[in-house]
Amino acid sequence: MVTALNIFLLLVVIISGIILCSSIVIVYIFEWKKNQQISVHDKIFIYSAITNLLLQFSTSLNSLINTFWFYQVMSKPGSMLVLFFNFFFIYDNIWHTAWLSIHYCLKLVNSSHRVLLQMKKRLSTSIIPLLLVTSAVMVLINLPYIWTVRIKFLLNETNSFKRSYVIHRDNMVIICNISIGCCLPFLVTVTCIGLSVRSLVRHMWKMRSNTSHFSSSPQLQGHFRAAMTMILQLLLNLFLYLCVIGVYISSFYPGTFWEVFFWSSILCYPSAQTITLILGNPKLKKRLFGQKVKK
Repeated sequence: MVTALNIFLLLVVIISGIILCSSIVIVYIFEWKKNQQISVHDKIFIYSAITNLLLQFSTSLNSLINTFWFYQVMSKPGSMLVLFFNFFFIYDNIWHTAWLSIHYCLKLVNSSHRVLLQMKKRLSTSIIPLLLVTSAVMVLINLPYIWTVRIKFLLNETNSFKRSYVIHRDNMVIICNISIGCCLPFLVTVTCIGLSVRSLVRHMWKMRSNTSHFSSSPQLQGHFRAAMTMILQLLLNLFLYLCVIGVYISSFYPGTFWEVFFWSSILCYPSAQTITLILGNPKLKKRLFGQKVKK
């Protein structure tokens, strides 16, 4: 049973998430207008921030529909489009994290290998086309949702107010989607963040051996903050990945606690990722709050 408290908490999460995600988009749009040329890092950030905001809108709409059982009065194309956009923005978000991890890895890992140097050069000049191609691929792998997923609603004979539903889907489509949309980018993220953190730790260790003021060095503190942000982002990415798996599994038992838990977690993910990126990015913190950034 939906209570007034449940609705209030849901609206608080939705409104705060939209405000938080949209603030970064607005800040970066103004920054882009002011500086016509922006870095690869900021380009990925802008694209990721826009996707995060759209993911927040999409998951918010899905939560409202589930809470008030609007799926029962929606047409099949309408309900399928909601699912399509939810999973499209989820997968697109995971891939953005992968591209950001690749960028950091190529920037931090010192290597004179020809392949890595070529990748670094191409990434700096082609990041926007790569992000657009990634989004196009995510659209293609999620299109089968529209004609392969079916939702059948059941009415309880003893209680007309208690409704349930059964979801029928093509398992091969699901396996393909999870493999391309979750597993592959997550493996890329794990590998790149692992290499980046190892490179930062090695650099921090060398600096520690060359200075007696380890804890008070701003550069060392910056390296430590960057490493912790990467690790936290990896954990958030893993949590989202597990939630997507959980949504697929719990959909066989609709209306259960776990289905609500996984969708609620996905609803909160854009806000959690935004907070992580703000805390780990002094320049972004300065743009948002006007704080001074230590050099």
